[in-house]
Amino acid sequence: VVSDIKQLPFLDHSFDVVVAVHIFHLVDGWEQALQEVVRVLRPGGRLLQCWDTYDSSAIAEVVNARWRSLVKELGGSTSRPGASTHAVKHWLKERGFQTEDEPVLAWPQQIVPREAIDYIAQRYWSSSWQIPDDIFTTSIERLWSWAHGYFGPQIDVVQTQERRFFISTTQL
Repeated sequence: VVSDIKQLPFLDHSFDVVVAVHIFHLVDGWEQALQEVVRVLRPGGRLLQCWDTYDSSAIAEVVNARWRSLVKELGGSTSRPGASTHAVKHWLKERGFQTEDEPVLAWPQQIVPREAIDYIAQRYWSSSWQIPDDIFTTSIERLWSWAHGYFGPQIDVVQTQERRFFISTTQL
């Protein structure tokens, strides 16, 4: 079924489990989407939120942090229309639902710094989608300049960073 997450076409209490992977940070009106999740879950049902993270020192995080600061300096914003995982958990807690996070998987990921920058330049990250083209283009130019100085010849060398996958379980 393809539908608006803020207006699910299902009867109340239709599901034992709702799985949400990398979604609430993209939804303008995420509170309404969560209301719909609560509505369609049976009492005792579970919401499983899933996401992945990097170490703060990981290449992808270092590059992304620098890029976000450049966008901000240029008058842009990398904020998304939705909510962070923390905000979603807080919303659920305010309504009496307890949430438990569980790291379920960690793995080493090979990355070349140049590829991390290319990933941003191709607008793969949702944080880049709402940035005006002029600000985005200038931010990428400045990011490349920074990266050549920061990484030097290591910009094309494979490095390893740890990636982790989490599942947050909320029982209704």
